[in-house]
Amino acid sequence: SSGDEDDSYSSSSTPSSSRHNNNSDNNAAVNIMNDGSEWIHRAREETAKVLQKRKRKKQLLSLASSEFNKHPEDLKSWINHTQSLGLLPSPTPTSSSVARFLFTTPHLDKTKIGLYLSKGPTDKYPFHAKVLHKFVNLLDFTGLSFVNALRGFLKTFRLPGEAQCIDRLMEAFSKGLYEQQQNQQLKSRTKKAVKKKTREKFTEKGLLENCPTVISWDENDTTIGKKPPPASVVPLGTKNGEVLELTEDKTSSQPPSTVEQQQQQMEQINHQQQELQEPPSQQQHDNNNNNTNIFQNADTIYILAFSTIMLNTDLHNSNIRSDRKMTMEGFVKNNRGINDGSDLPAHFLKELYTQIKENEIQVQEEL
Repeated sequence: SSGDEDDSYSSSSTPSSSRHNNNSDNNAAVNIMNDGSEWIHRAREETAKVLQKRKRKKQLLSLASSEFNKHPEDLKSWINHTQSLGLLPSPTPTSSSVARFLFTTPHLDKTKIGLYLSKGPTDKYPFHAKVLHKFVNLLDFTGLSFVNALRGFLKTFRLPGEAQCIDRLMEAFSKGLYEQQQNQQLKSRTKKAVKKKTREKFTEKGLLENCPTVISWDENDTTIGKKPPPASVVPLGTKNGEVLELTEDKTSSQPPSTVEQQQQQMEQINHQQQELQEPPSQQQHDNNNNNTNIFQNADTIYILAFSTIMLNTDLHNSNIRSDRKMTMEGFVKNNRGINDGSDLPAHFLKELYTQIKENEIQVQEEL
């Protein structure tokens, strides 16, 4: 019968179709496993190459640092050797490349780094002076107080004992710190100018006095300013420092936000308006910049840096009797008039004295 034929056709064709599907699934699984194994194999090979490259780089840096530590004053010797290792550009290395080598290469003798950077006089060793300038530029003094910037600088090498060497190092430090200070102030002024322009634009349009903010109800979330308000909601905002009240149409079927959500929204609105209306005070600006903007020029930083090194030696030299050590009043007096003819803030100098007294700047050689 036709039913029997259908049954026999169905029963005979099903195993064949099933075997075909199983074979396809198996082949796909095998392909996936093969692809996965191949990917793992390639990943291992690439990882091995990277590790081998790093190991080789460490070996080259070790050879270069060893040569520098043996002959730091023989510029031609260690630079030629470092060039042969491919760690410095050939045929003529730049002051930037040498500065970066001294700044980043591990296991360099810090005492010899200090001697190399401070080598002078400048007219006789101009390349050393250029390297020193580039070296200082590799340091980031952003957000650091004067004393912490000085500590960071002196951690990169060991301070030589010769006064002329210290003089060259402190001069480079003062120029570097002052340049970064000027750049920070320029960015700050630019930001303030943009904020002022925005504030004027908002004031011109009357948005600061009465700034409506759209509240849209949603079953799961409340957002500000994303959608037009429902007919049942009065815009929220502030006027003359007072919060406008939210009124709800009792016929509305949408649920109102919670009181806590409303308060959070209004706090955000008022905070943004306050930023536009009230620029930070000069005192806040000084605090944010950690007193680095009080210096009138690089000479002020240079004198203060040298004075701080002298103070550090005086306070922590065991050969100086305690009754002969410099006092806070003496330190403040010695630094009068160094800020382009004016005085640095007394509280700043007193705090600097306390920081040096309580936490010695570690230097290898004494003045």
